[in-house]
Amino acid sequence: MLKDLLGNLLGGILGGGKAAKVDSSLLTAGLGKLLSSQGGLDGLIRQFQQKGLGDLIGGWVSTGPNPKITPRQVKKGLGPDLIEQFAKATGLKPRAATAKLAQILPRAVDGMTPDGKVPEGGNSLEDGLKLLKNLF
Repeated sequence: MLKDLLGNLLGGILGGGKAAKVDSSLLTAGLGKLLSSQGGLDGLIRQFQQKGLGDLIGGWVSTGPNPKITPRQVKKGLGPDLIEQFAKATGLKPRAATAKLAQILPRAVDGMTPDGKVPEGGNSLEDGLKLLKNLF
């Protein structure tokens, strides 16, 4: 179920199509592992806040437009170990994985916070991803 929700999310972000579906299955696994390793959405937010990127991720949580993130900021927010973990899970090289995360993280966080705030129990990845089902 979690894999399907992430697949739907990533398919929407990547624009659908056959190539996107191939990529989305790998990206789904990688994003799921990344979020799980951080303790879900709450952990991801804390990680970005600790790295001085709280305003950026806070913009994704809010109901306003999602601020863009650069690959350099992704690397700062997640650190090289998480980037490497995501890269291995997706089969991407670390640089490509970082660029891909810059595309998908803002929309993923935004989708998990539809009311502009982290849902109660937001550290539950599966609960947060249920909210994405109708968004993409």
